[in-house]
Amino acid sequence: MQITLPNDVAATLAQMPENGMGYQVVDITFDDGTIAQEAVVFNASLAEVPDVCVGKAVRSVALRRR
Repeated sequence: MQITLPNDVAATLAQMPENGMGYQVVDITFDDGTIAQEAVVFNASLAEVPDVCVGKAVRSVALRRR
């Protein structure tokens, strides 16, 4: 499922390098401690995450290197 990242997170990701054309691979930590590992983010704002992460608040995002 896809989620839209908060504006502050998207702005931060926009300043970071891409893993490929138009996408980044990140670990997303949510407020409840859930971590979506190796989530793909398109255009620094749209993240593909497991269904269990939908509706949760994003705490932090860390760029992964592949």
